[in-house]
Order: sequence, then C-alpha cells, then structure tokens
Amino acid sequence: CAWKSGLIALVAAANPIVICQFATYYNDAFLMMALLALLVGLAQIAEGPSGKMRLGFILTAAAFLLCTEAKFTGFAYAGIFPLSFYLIIALGVARGSLPLRYLGLTSGFFAIIISVSVLAIGFSPYVTNFLSHGHPFYPLFGVGACDIITPNAPTSFPETSNIQKMFLSLFSESMNAHIGNGLEPVLKIPFTYTDDELARLNVCDLRIGGFGVWYSGILLMQIVLIVTLLPGLKRRSPSLFLTTLGYLIPTAALSLLLGESWWARYSAYSYFANCIALALLFSFANHSRGPKLPLSLAIAACYLIALVGNIGFFCEHNTKLVLAENEQAHLEMQHIQQAVDEGKTVHITFSDEPGAAYTLFDEGIDIVFDGPHDPDLPHDGEVNRLQWRQEG
Repeated sequence: CAWKSGLIALVAAANPIVICQFATYYNDAFLMMALLALLVGLAQIAEGPSGKMRLGFILTAAAFLLCTEAKFTGFAYAGIFPLSFYLIIALGVARGSLPLRYLGLTSGFFAIIISVSVLAIGFSPYVTNFLSHGHPFYPLFGVGACDIITPNAPTSFPETSNIQKMFLSLFSESMNAHIGNGLEPVLKIPFTYTDDELARLNVCDLRIGGFGVWYSGILLMQIVLIVTLLPGLKRRSPSLFLTTLGYLIPTAALSLLLGESWWARYSAYSYFANCIALALLFSFANHSRGPKLPLSLAIAACYLIALVGNIGFFCEHNTKLVLAENEQAHLEMQHIQQAVDEGKTVHITFSDEPGAAYTLFDEGIDIVFDGPHDPDLPHDGEVNRLQWRQEG
C-alpha cells in the first residue's frame, strides 16, 4: 500500500539525527541517510535475481562508497551490513532457493566496491594511513590513537560496561552530560519530560537521550512489537524474515559491542528498527480479520503519534532555533562584508571554534585577526563565537 510505504519512508527520513543536523555541517545525518540507502539496496539484492536486482546493485554501490568516505565509523557500518546480507544470500544458495551463480555475482560485486572504496576513492586516508602508521584506521586505534570519546562522555562511563552505557543513555533525561560539566545521566519514567529537558534539545549532538525525550517509551513499544510480530512474518514470508534479521542482528551487535554506541549520533542506524516495527504492524493488519484489525491499526496510530511527537519536540526546540541562528549569522556576515566594502578595517577575535573566521577567509574578505576572545574588548557584532569590530 502506497500510503503505508510513504509513512515508513517518512519515519526513516525524519529522524532525530537528521532533524538536528540538516542545517549544520555535522555529517552524522548524511551518513545515516547513506546507510538507509545501503540497507534498501541490500534488501533488494537479497531477493535474488529479479527486476529489482540491478537497482539494488547500483544503490548499494553508491551508498557503500558514500558511507566509507563520510567518516571512519561509516566503514564499519558499511562493512557489517553487507556481510550480514551476503550470509543470507549464501544461506539461500545452500537451501536451493537461489542459484549458485548468484552467490558468485554478489561475491564479485562486493569485492569490487570494497576495493574501489579502499584502494581508489579512499586511498587517503585508508592506504596512506596503512603505509604511514601500519593500519588504515589511524588515529582511532593503535599507537598514537586519539581518544575523542572519553572527554565527551559522563565521568562514570569509562568504568561502565557497554550495555549499561546504552541503557543509561536510552532511558535517561536528554542532556549533554560530559566530563567537562560533571553531569551524569538521570533515569526517568518513559514518555515523561520536563521543560529543562526540552531546553537541552537545542544542541545537534546530544550525548544522553540523544534520540529524544519520548524515545525511551518508543523503544519499549518497538521491542514489544518486533518480538511479538516477527514470528508471524517468518510464517508468512520466510525470505522477508531473513532480510529483516539481516538488519536486526548487525544492529544489535553494533549497539552492544561498539563502545561509543551510547551516543545517538554514533548509533543512528538503530533508529531504523522503528521502520521494521511499523512495517510488521502494517503487515499484521493486512492479514488480520475481526477485532484484530482495528486493534492493530490503533496501535500503529499510537506508535506513529509517539514518533511524530518526539520529532516535533526537536523541530520546536532545535531546528527552529538553529535556522534563526543561521539567519542571524548570515546577516552578520553581510555587515562585515559591507564594512570592508566601505573601506573600513575589520578586526576579529574568536574562541575555540573558529568556523566563522574560516568562512571569512574562504570568501576572501580582508580582515585582521586580533587573537582569542577578550570579553572586555568592545565589538560591533558577534557570530558563531566570533566577535568583530570596525575601524575607520
């Protein structure tokens, strides 16, 4: 049904990571949507020789290249999901439901896209890192590794297991708790929130409760729906059941085994489980008769309301503010350009994030850098942690 497919697509696209980051230069949202395209392509390939096969190969190749070049973690995600679906294809060949030549075709396909991603498009950094530092993932691992997670995590997390960190992050209040501010996760009752919690949604990389103020309740609904309805899918469509497992098993493994998965931006792939739960609900409704039909549709409606409401909080307390800040930053940049055009000398100072300064340099605007921020220095304007003043 077209409208049901449209709702599932909307849930996948309008997710917390994308909503928070689409107006910023963070690339987690880009990686998340590339992973979505990868999963769609892999699902089409897993169906075997069919009319969708060619589109699946094209989509998978493009998405795989985008994932591996977006960031280091993208290579891990783009690697484990194809491996999972490859095993499904191998199982289909072993059972006789897929021809042996199809396994050879997919083997060659995956070998080619991995080679191109690492040896050609990804020559820098993967090959150069291997030649210079002995492995392709420098500086994340090995000698001279740079630990970017510990300083950004709550003080208690280095001594906490991965499972405990995931639980605390998913079932606590949304907040940017890290060593620098000394905050620690605070567990809460699902589907509850406070005004203070809503105010904390204004950042684009929430560390604790990063999927939203309602997500702990949504996650409980998701787990119940998948556990309850997945066996029915196995009876109705064994091949689609295996395809679903091709996503769920790697997702569970990544979420529980990767130490940084407690941070929503690093486990964005897990959000697509909501699409699985919703699809299972719609499938159950399609095969239901009597009182089960309105019941399943009512549950689907409640689930959708929770998902949309959770995103709505982000739109109101994050996206709306970010767009207003971006508009103000654009106006400040115009004022700086106007001052330079009028022959005035523009002096700038900036703090630890000189992004706006680099924008001015890239635009070729002639400015004078006076050093780091001085709160006592008079200034004519401020934009993205950059202060400026004009002379002449």
